[in-house]
Amino acid sequence: MTQDHHVLKTVALTAMDVSDVAAEAAQYQLPMTEMGSTAYDFLLIKTARGWELQDTKAYLKPWRVDFMTPELQQRAKRASIKTELIAKAVGLKPGSQLKVLDATAGIGRDSFILACLGCQVTLLERSPVLAILLQDALRQISYLKLSLHYGDAKGYLEHCDAAMFDVIYLDPMFPEKTKAALVKKDMQILQGLVGADEDSEELFEAARKTGVKRIVVKRPKTAPPLGPQMPNHQVLSKDYRFDVYLQK
Repeated sequence: MTQDHHVLKTVALTAMDVSDVAAEAAQYQLPMTEMGSTAYDFLLIKTARGWELQDTKAYLKPWRVDFMTPELQQRAKRASIKTELIAKAVGLKPGSQLKVLDATAGIGRDSFILACLGCQVTLLERSPVLAILLQDALRQISYLKLSLHYGDAKGYLEHCDAAMFDVIYLDPMFPEKTKAALVKKDMQILQGLVGADEDSEELFEAARKTGVKRIVVKRPKTAPPLGPQMPNHQVLSKDYRFDVYLQK
């Protein structure tokens, strides 16, 4: 994934926010700016609701990672091992509490659903902007077993072994070929912000080397498998699939 090549400046809306914003900007090595700046493609803004991302070129409304939307909350209420394909892909069984490493967290929706079903999920995100937005959203659902680590997933995986996780989950961004796939605002922003994961095969190889028993890769339905190895089996939906790799 490209390292936020268009981004950005961090913006404090009120004087009361300045110290908190400055601390987080320093933590993620993001520059500060004054309100009203249009010199950058994206602005990361601290509002009364929390962190929001503004695409200054597309003139979209500010966007935030939010697990409390009615749509996502309804999905969480209906979620079950039988109905959620991600649950089938990771091998979740009744009563099991899998330890899952989401190495490409993004906006974290699949991890949220897995946590709602009882999994303990560790999210990795190397984009500082997405990490700030994710961390802010996770504060709303602190009752779930979700933890976020900011940094490069390949470096993290080098220090992992088979005993640390039951499943490694990969959902790399890929180049879009049709405008239809970019209708949703969150996908528009993510594509513009981080681009495609050009090192996804390297990340898959790093995951394989950990020895973790199950690796799950989310792919467009018509895309080839990630890397030369064929999956042991697949879980299919209308538009995408989960490739499941089992390791001894």
